[in-house]
Amino acid sequence: IQDIASECPGALEHEQLSDPARTWHAVHFSGGRCAALFGPRVDVNSTHHQAVRDPGALSITGRAPDGIVEAIELPGHRFCLGLQWHPELLNGLPYEALLRAARP
Repeated sequence: IQDIASECPGALEHEQLSDPARTWHAVHFSGGRCAALFGPRVDVNSTHHQAVRDPGALSITGRAPDGIVEAIELPGHRFCLGLQWHPELLNGLPYEALLRAARP
């Protein structure tokens, strides 16, 4: 999706108006590594206006309340996540998981 606001009427504002070190909306997970990391839902920041429409071989594992894709994963891969927020401004969970996956 090139521009959420123009292509998805009624969608949440995904370019938050507040400090991106603060959360803006929830993401709900349908399984996968993201659900194992964050639980069934997490509050995230949001500084994007584009989103995944067709994930190809990736699985959609997280969506905002408006249905916009916020997390994708490559099934069967040791560690492959795509997150549509900036976790480095909120917590270190994805980075800690990446380091665990990289250990022999």
